[in-house]
Amino acid sequence: MNEQINTRKLRETVAVESIINCMPHLSEFERAAVRSLPFVHRFSGRRSLIMEEGERMNKLLVVCSGWAMRQVTLADGRRQVLDFVLPGDVVGLHIDSNQIATCDVVALTSVEIAEIDFDQIARRTQSNPAIGMGLNIYFLREMTMLSDQVLRLGRMTAYERVCHMLLEIYFRQRDTGRVEYDGSVAFPITQTIAADALGLSVVHVNRQVMQLRREGLVSLTRNSLTVHDPATLQEICGYRPRALNAVPGYLGLHAAE
Repeated sequence: MNEQINTRKLRETVAVESIINCMPHLSEFERAAVRSLPFVHRFSGRRSLIMEEGERMNKLLVVCSGWAMRQVTLADGRRQVLDFVLPGDVVGLHIDSNQIATCDVVALTSVEIAEIDFDQIARRTQSNPAIGMGLNIYFLREMTMLSDQVLRLGRMTAYERVCHMLLEIYFRQRDTGRVEYDGSVAFPITQTIAADALGLSVVHVNRQVMQLRREGLVSLTRNSLTVHDPATLQEICGYRPRALNAVPGYLGLHAAE
Protein backbone atom coordinates (compact mmCIF):
# COMPACT_ATOMS: atom_id res chain seq x y z
CA MET A 1 0.00 0.00 0.00
CA ASN A 2 2.78 2.46 0.94
CA GLU A 3 4.58 1.64 -2.31
CA GLN A 4 1.40 2.42 -4.29
CA ILE A 5 1.00 5.73 -2.46
CA ASN A 6 4.65 6.65 -3.11
CA THR A 7 4.29 5.76 -6.81
CA ARG A 8 1.20 7.92 -7.12
CA LYS A 9 2.92 10.83 -5.38
CA LEU A 10 5.84 10.51 -7.80
CA ARG A 11 3.49 10.62 -10.77
CA GLU A 12 1.68 13.61 -9.32
CA THR A 13 5.07 15.29 -9.07
CA VAL A 14 5.80 14.39 -12.70
CA ALA A 15 2.53 16.00 -13.83
CA VAL A 16 3.02 19.20 -11.86
CA GLU A 17 6.75 19.60 -12.51
CA SER A 18 6.20 19.04 -16.24
CA ILE A 19 4.03 22.16 -16.24
CA ILE A 20 6.39 24.14 -14.02
CA ASN A 21 9.38 23.33 -16.22
CA CYS A 22 7.70 25.19 -19.09
CA MET A 23 7.37 28.23 -16.82
CA PRO A 24 10.93 29.21 -15.83
CA HIS A 25 9.74 32.75 -15.08
CA LEU A 26 7.58 31.66 -12.10
CA SER A 27 8.42 32.92 -8.65
CA GLU A 28 8.62 30.46 -5.76
CA PHE A 29 5.18 31.67 -4.63
CA GLU A 30 3.74 31.00 -8.09
CA ARG A 31 5.40 27.58 -8.26
CA ALA A 32 3.77 26.73 -4.94
CA ALA A 33 0.42 27.79 -6.42
CA VAL A 34 0.89 25.40 -9.36
CA ARG A 35 1.90 22.56 -7.03
CA SER A 36 -1.31 23.06 -5.07
CA LEU A 37 -3.52 22.57 -8.15
CA PRO A 38 -6.11 19.83 -7.46
CA PHE A 39 -5.20 17.26 -10.11
CA VAL A 40 -7.32 14.09 -10.34
CA HIS A 41 -5.76 10.89 -11.69
CA ARG A 42 -7.33 8.42 -14.10
CA PHE A 43 -6.17 5.60 -16.33
CA SER A 44 -6.90 4.83 -19.98
CA GLY A 45 -6.25 1.45 -21.56
CA ARG A 46 -4.36 0.84 -24.80
CA ARG A 47 -6.31 2.00 -27.88
CA SER A 48 -8.91 3.76 -25.74
CA LEU A 49 -10.22 7.20 -26.64
CA ILE A 50 -8.88 9.84 -24.25
CA MET A 51 -10.44 12.78 -26.05
CA GLU A 52 -12.90 12.74 -28.96
CA GLU A 53 -13.14 15.25 -31.78
CA GLY A 54 -16.25 17.38 -31.23
CA GLU A 55 -16.27 16.68 -27.49
CA ARG A 56 -16.68 19.65 -25.17
CA MET A 57 -13.48 19.86 -23.16
CA ASN A 58 -13.61 21.37 -19.68
CA LYS A 59 -10.39 19.81 -18.41
CA LEU A 60 -6.68 20.10 -19.00
CA LEU A 61 -4.88 16.74 -19.04
CA VAL A 62 -1.22 15.99 -18.30
CA VAL A 63 0.15 12.59 -19.33
CA CYS A 64 2.02 11.06 -16.37
CA SER A 65 2.97 7.78 -18.05
CA GLY A 66 2.34 6.05 -21.36
CA TRP A 67 1.95 7.29 -24.94
CA ALA A 68 -0.97 8.63 -26.95
CA MET A 69 -1.49 10.20 -30.38
CA ARG A 70 -3.59 13.00 -31.80
CA GLN A 71 -5.48 12.04 -34.93
CA VAL A 72 -8.24 13.07 -37.32
CA THR A 73 -10.30 10.41 -39.13
CA LEU A 74 -12.17 11.04 -42.39
CA ALA A 75 -15.68 9.75 -43.08
CA ASP A 76 -14.32 6.83 -45.14
CA GLY A 77 -12.01 5.71 -42.32
CA ARG A 78 -8.75 7.20 -43.58
CA ARG A 79 -6.71 8.59 -40.70
CA GLN A 80 -4.11 11.30 -40.30
CA VAL A 81 -1.96 11.09 -37.18
CA LEU A 82 -1.05 14.66 -36.22
CA ASP A 83 1.54 14.03 -33.52
CA PHE A 84 2.45 11.86 -30.56
CA VAL A 85 1.82 12.60 -26.88
CA LEU A 86 4.60 11.55 -24.51
CA PRO A 87 4.91 11.58 -20.70
CA GLY A 88 4.86 15.15 -19.44
CA ASP A 89 2.86 16.48 -22.40
CA VAL A 90 -0.38 18.42 -22.01
CA VAL A 91 -3.64 17.38 -23.69
CA GLY A 92 -6.54 19.79 -24.05
CA LEU A 93 -4.93 22.72 -25.83
CA HIS A 94 -6.37 21.61 -29.21
CA ILE A 95 -9.81 23.15 -28.71
CA ASP A 96 -11.71 25.93 -30.46
CA SER A 97 -13.22 29.06 -28.90
CA ASN A 98 -16.22 27.01 -27.70
CA GLN A 99 -13.95 24.50 -25.91
CA ILE A 100 -14.68 21.82 -28.53
CA ALA A 101 -11.90 19.30 -29.25
CA THR A 102 -10.57 19.58 -32.80
CA CYS A 103 -9.06 16.07 -32.92
CA ASP A 104 -9.16 12.66 -31.26
CA VAL A 105 -6.54 11.65 -28.70
CA VAL A 106 -6.06 7.87 -28.61
CA ALA A 107 -3.92 5.87 -26.16
CA LEU A 108 -1.07 4.01 -27.87
CA THR A 109 -0.24 2.24 -24.60
CA SER A 110 -1.84 2.18 -21.18
CA VAL A 111 -1.84 5.81 -20.06
CA GLU A 112 -2.06 7.51 -16.68
CA ILE A 113 -3.43 11.04 -16.78
CA ALA A 114 -3.64 13.87 -14.26
CA GLU A 115 -6.57 16.16 -15.07
CA ILE A 116 -7.81 19.48 -13.77
CA ASP A 117 -10.84 21.63 -14.62
CA PHE A 118 -10.23 24.67 -16.82
CA ASP A 119 -12.13 26.70 -14.22
CA GLN A 120 -9.49 25.81 -11.63
CA ILE A 121 -6.72 26.84 -14.03
CA ALA A 122 -8.55 30.06 -14.90
CA ARG A 123 -8.90 31.05 -11.26
CA ARG A 124 -5.19 30.47 -10.60
CA THR A 125 -4.29 32.35 -13.78
CA GLN A 126 -6.23 35.41 -12.64
CA SER A 127 -4.13 35.68 -9.50
CA ASN A 128 -0.93 34.38 -11.16
CA PRO A 129 -0.79 35.49 -14.85
CA ALA A 130 2.56 33.71 -15.23
CA ILE A 131 0.70 30.38 -15.15
CA GLY A 132 -1.24 31.40 -18.25
CA MET A 133 2.01 32.45 -19.91
CA GLY A 134 3.44 29.02 -19.20
CA LEU A 135 0.48 27.29 -20.84
CA ASN A 136 0.94 29.56 -23.85
CA ILE A 137 4.53 28.29 -24.07
CA TYR A 138 3.19 24.73 -24.14
CA PHE A 139 0.79 25.73 -26.92
CA LEU A 140 3.53 27.44 -28.95
CA ARG A 141 5.74 24.36 -28.60
CA GLU A 142 2.95 22.19 -30.00
CA MET A 143 2.39 24.60 -32.88
CA THR A 144 6.09 24.44 -33.71
CA MET A 145 5.95 20.65 -33.78
CA LEU A 146 2.87 20.75 -36.01
CA SER A 147 4.71 23.07 -38.41
CA ASP A 148 7.43 20.41 -38.63
CA GLN A 149 4.71 17.88 -39.46
CA VAL A 150 3.46 20.13 -42.28
CA LEU A 151 7.03 20.37 -43.58
CA ARG A 152 7.38 16.58 -43.52
CA LEU A 153 4.14 15.97 -45.38
CA GLY A 154 4.48 18.84 -47.85
CA ARG A 155 8.10 18.87 -48.96
CA MET A 156 10.01 15.74 -47.91
CA THR A 157 10.64 12.47 -49.69
CA ALA A 158 9.51 9.23 -48.06
CA TYR A 159 13.05 8.55 -46.82
CA GLU A 160 13.38 12.06 -45.37
CA ARG A 161 9.98 11.82 -43.66
CA VAL A 162 10.89 8.63 -41.84
CA CYS A 163 14.30 10.02 -40.81
CA HIS A 164 12.74 13.26 -39.58
CA MET A 165 10.04 11.55 -37.51
CA LEU A 166 12.48 9.11 -35.92
CA LEU A 167 14.79 11.97 -34.97
CA GLU A 168 11.95 13.96 -33.45
CA ILE A 169 10.88 11.00 -31.31
CA TYR A 170 14.50 10.37 -30.32
CA PHE A 171 15.31 13.97 -29.37
CA ARG A 172 12.08 14.47 -27.44
CA GLN A 173 12.99 11.55 -25.20
CA ARG A 174 16.70 12.31 -25.03
CA ASP A 175 15.97 15.84 -23.86
CA THR A 176 13.71 14.52 -21.09
CA GLY A 177 16.22 11.95 -19.81
CA ARG A 178 14.39 8.92 -21.15
CA VAL A 179 17.25 7.20 -22.97
CA GLU A 180 17.98 3.67 -21.74
CA TYR A 181 21.46 2.48 -20.74
CA ASP A 182 21.94 0.93 -24.20
CA GLY A 183 21.06 4.19 -25.96
CA SER A 184 17.56 3.15 -26.98
CA VAL A 185 14.32 5.04 -26.45
CA ALA A 186 10.73 3.84 -26.28
CA PHE A 187 8.95 3.47 -29.62
CA PRO A 188 5.47 1.91 -29.33
CA ILE A 189 4.59 2.99 -32.87
CA THR A 190 3.62 0.36 -35.44
CA GLN A 191 4.41 0.77 -39.12
CA THR A 192 0.69 1.27 -39.77
CA ILE A 193 0.58 4.19 -37.34
CA ALA A 194 3.84 5.58 -38.74
CA ALA A 195 2.34 5.39 -42.24
CA ASP A 196 -0.72 7.36 -41.11
CA ALA A 197 1.56 9.95 -39.48
CA LEU A 198 3.73 10.34 -42.57
CA GLY A 199 1.15 10.14 -45.36
CA LEU A 200 2.74 6.99 -46.75
CA SER A 201 1.73 3.40 -47.32
CA VAL A 202 2.90 0.72 -44.90
CA VAL A 203 5.00 -0.73 -47.73
CA HIS A 204 6.78 2.61 -48.25
CA VAL A 205 7.48 2.97 -44.52
CA ASN A 206 8.87 -0.56 -44.36
CA ARG A 207 11.20 0.10 -47.30
CA GLN A 208 12.63 3.23 -45.70
CA VAL A 209 13.12 1.52 -42.33
CA MET A 210 14.88 -1.40 -44.02
CA GLN A 211 17.21 1.01 -45.82
CA LEU A 212 18.03 2.81 -42.56
CA ARG A 213 18.81 -0.54 -40.96
CA ARG A 214 21.04 -1.63 -43.86
CA GLU A 215 22.96 1.63 -43.60
CA GLY A 216 23.47 1.08 -39.87
CA LEU A 217 21.77 4.34 -38.93
CA VAL A 218 19.00 2.98 -36.70
CA SER A 219 17.86 -0.16 -34.93
CA LEU A 220 14.11 -0.48 -34.64
CA THR A 221 12.31 -3.21 -32.76
CA ARG A 222 8.69 -3.59 -31.76
CA ASN A 223 8.90 -1.18 -28.83
CA SER A 224 12.30 0.51 -28.98
CA LEU A 225 14.36 2.76 -31.23
CA THR A 226 18.12 3.25 -31.27
CA VAL A 227 19.58 6.06 -33.37
CA HIS A 228 23.21 5.14 -34.02
CA ASP A 229 24.20 8.27 -35.93
CA PRO A 230 21.94 11.29 -35.22
CA ALA A 231 24.26 13.70 -37.07
CA THR A 232 24.05 11.76 -40.34
CA LEU A 233 20.27 11.49 -40.06
CA GLN A 234 20.08 15.24 -39.49
CA GLU A 235 22.13 15.83 -42.66
CA ILE A 236 19.77 13.58 -44.61
CA CYS A 237 16.52 15.28 -43.61
CA GLY A 238 17.60 18.69 -42.30
CA TYR A 239 16.09 18.05 -38.89
CA ARG A 240 16.66 20.72 -36.26
CA PRO A 241 15.44 20.03 -32.70
CA ARG A 242 13.91 23.52 -32.60
CA ALA A 243 10.52 22.14 -31.57
CA LEU A 244 12.01 21.54 -28.13
CA ASN A 245 14.78 24.10 -27.96
CA ALA A 246 12.39 26.93 -28.89
CA VAL A 247 10.89 26.69 -25.41
CA PRO A 248 12.98 28.20 -22.58
CA GLY A 249 13.24 25.90 -19.62
CA TYR A 250 11.89 22.82 -21.41
CA LEU A 251 13.41 20.10 -19.26
CA GLY A 252 10.63 17.54 -19.40
CA LEU A 253 10.66 15.28 -16.37
CA HIS A 254 14.12 16.09 -14.99
CA ALA A 255 12.75 18.00 -12.02
CA ALA A 256 10.72 14.99 -10.97
CA GLU A 257 13.59 12.50 -11.02
